Amino acid sequence: MVDILRLWGLGKEIFQECQDQDLSQYLVSMPLGQVLP
Repeated sequence: MVDILRLWGLGKEIFQECQDQDLSQYLVSMPLGQVLP
């Protein structure tokens, strides 16, 4: 299985760097986006 906590930590870093349109595209392209509400 994939380390969700590791992916979440990485996602948080990217989230802080891309809080605009890039973030939306990232969440949509990543499986992690399916977990978010």
